[in-house]
Amino acid sequence: MASSFLNVENVTKEFGGLIAVNNVSFEVGRNEIVGLIGPNGAGKTTLIRLITNILKPTSGKVRFKGKQTTGRKISQVVNMGIASTF
Repeated sequence: MASSFLNVENVTKEFGGLIAVNNVSFEVGRNEIVGLIGPNGAGKTTLIRLITNILKPTSGKVRFKGKQTTGRKISQVVNMGIASTF
């Protein structure tokens, strides 16, 4: 996994009894362009918020350029180079 630019590992987010994101794992390489598609309510925005650390995962980890982003302040994650806009 050293070659992955973004690594999402077994990420889950629960809101009370609702599981919005369930055990998601994927890697994105440095020169890859990927899309995230799905129907309304599928958890796309929640996943982006987990990657950008706006939301904290119930379980799992996110790494960017080999450094864990989970548990850091949002400003630290932005300074690492991760941000989103809608």
